[in-house]
Amino acid sequence: MSSGFAFKGVHSSRFGIVYRPESRMLMPTARRNVIAVPGRSGVYTQTYGDYDERVESFACGFVRRGTTLPATTARQIAGWLSGTGKLVFDEEPHLFYMATIIDAPPLSLHRNYAEFTITYTANPPFAMSEEKTVTLDETGISYPATVKTPTLLKIRNDNASSISNVHIIIRRLTE
Repeated sequence: MSSGFAFKGVHSSRFGIVYRPESRMLMPTARRNVIAVPGRSGVYTQTYGDYDERVESFACGFVRRGTTLPATTARQIAGWLSGTGKLVFDEEPHLFYMATIIDAPPLSLHRNYAEFTITYTANPPFAMSEEKTVTLDETGISYPATVKTPTLLKIRNDNASSISNVHIIIRRLTE
């Protein structure tokens, strides 16, 4: 099993990078509005079930390949990691995050290898999957999700007969 990731369609193995997750989160931070009322102990808290962006980091390293200096490879990696794109981890190849590298990764350069830590933000903060086409039947459509996430549902009628009595019920796996 490989231990890498792909960003913007390029796999880390292209640069000989291996990685180790450092701060994979179980879930993003819940968004709360807190209001302190003068003359009253405690606070008034409002929550709507929304979440802040996901911020995670992972350690990476690569060894010198042939005559290419680690500093040269590091500059190529820096160009690849700039911007926003799909981030896919090898252990979950069917899911991706829309990620942006948010910190200037500190680089520890050595003669024959280099190490650095990548910190990224994912917004929306949940793993997503590619578009799926399913056929609607009597049992409905099952699409597993664990939290309230944006979903686009398109219904297309490929028949000459009309569509009627369509009911859409959204349930999360936790319900």
